[in-house]
Amino acid sequence: MKNKAICALVTGIMLGTGATGMAAETNPHEAVPDSDWSYQAVRQLVDDGLVSGCSDADFLNLKPTRYDLAVFTAQAISRSEDANAKSRASLRKLMREYKHELHVLGVEDGAIPAEPVKAAQKSKAEEQLNRFNIYGWGRIRYDHTLPHHSGSTMALPAGYDTGYKPRAATDAHINMDFCYNYKLNDNLYFEGESEFNRPLNKGDGHWYSRMAKMYLRTNYKGVDIFAGRYYPNNALSFAYDEKVNGVMLQWGKKWRYTVDIGRTEGSDSNEFWNSARYTAENNYSGTDLNGNYFKTYYKYYTPTVFSIRMHGMWGHTTWGGIGFYHVSRGTPAQCQDQHRAVNYLVAGMGSGLGGKLGSYYTVTYSDATALYYPWLKGHKPTQHLGYQLQLNYGTSDMKKPHSWAVSLMYRHSPMLASYSNTGDWWKNQEGWRISGEYVPEKNFLVNTYYTRARDIDTHGYDNTFRIQANWMF
Repeated sequence: MKNKAICALVTGIMLGTGATGMAAETNPHEAVPDSDWSYQAVRQLVDDGLVSGCSDADFLNLKPTRYDLAVFTAQAISRSEDANAKSRASLRKLMREYKHELHVLGVEDGAIPAEPVKAAQKSKAEEQLNRFNIYGWGRIRYDHTLPHHSGSTMALPAGYDTGYKPRAATDAHINMDFCYNYKLNDNLYFEGESEFNRPLNKGDGHWYSRMAKMYLRTNYKGVDIFAGRYYPNNALSFAYDEKVNGVMLQWGKKWRYTVDIGRTEGSDSNEFWNSARYTAENNYSGTDLNGNYFKTYYKYYTPTVFSIRMHGMWGHTTWGGIGFYHVSRGTPAQCQDQHRAVNYLVAGMGSGLGGKLGSYYTVTYSDATALYYPWLKGHKPTQHLGYQLQLNYGTSDMKKPHSWAVSLMYRHSPMLASYSNTGDWWKNQEGWRISGEYVPEKNFLVNTYYTRARDIDTHGYDNTFRIQANWMF
């Protein structure tokens, strides 16, 4: 069946409907009303994994026909051995409704295996186990940078601004992320993610483990609700790319709206160095323009972040979105005054250019106030506007062996333009990156890139090469 029909069906499913009946139509191409009970029945099959649809980005205002619903019913029938009693009941009801269309597709009346006379009673332990799901991913990474951020604003912490010599640097590590969710009831889920990291070129004392995510997820009248520690990853993450401890609301189909508020997380990307490395006289975040020092203890500052975003599709191949982030006073991003709140605006757009060619554009702006840092040697951040341009060819899919993709990117990311880093770029860099991905086997991907970038303020260059293997389980 055409992709439009698939998307139309999923759109109808997500709309949710009443349980009014519909008399059988003789025309298989007649559109099915939005209020028909069939949508809810098929939604049950989707939730049980018996029907596959399409991504959120493909939702369109299309009307499925009786033939379209029959195709999905036939797909579920082919997987009926994995269906529970409730799904089997829905299948039988759908088979009666769309009997004529199913016969056209070659599906016979007895396609669903008969229920056993008496189903075996599952133990309480088995029922609890069926509510639990675990999956994850891993990677082995090797990075080589030459020189090591020579002349970069991120290269020289306080106390190291003299006698510093650029050097090559390598980073090799293995990561494992375990993701898990537990179905508390039909509309309440617990989800979490544990991350483990072990450097391969350092001593045993450098490994770590942490709880990356932990939240409850539910839906109330079409609004998805997330509460806890979550990662608001989205296409507008150029301005903000940190975890949040708070609450996030999402709603909408063709256009997706997001509102969240909570405490933001600090990380190595928006803090200079661990304060334990500072000497007593240098244990400051920096100075204002008048030379007055601000004494800072990072662990006591946890800013509040509020954001509102929207993104959606224009036609079949183009999407766009805008977002606003407000970060209160607290842990500073690099060279940003932690005594002032900061606002960030971001806009992005992606579009297919024909065939396998696609493009992506994003721009961000902030009203952050810069602090002066002695090791910048007369330089201070002055730019508030950042942007990124990217061309892609091909699509890599870990479910499709031998799929691949290449991309070319130009990025201008000033220190003041965003709160945190994204895409494995250092802040205050501008430059080019060429990358490629290949899937040799299902659930296994190899990717690589080369970055040629310079510091925006000091103009020191970095040349970075990465090779990485990724797997899913």
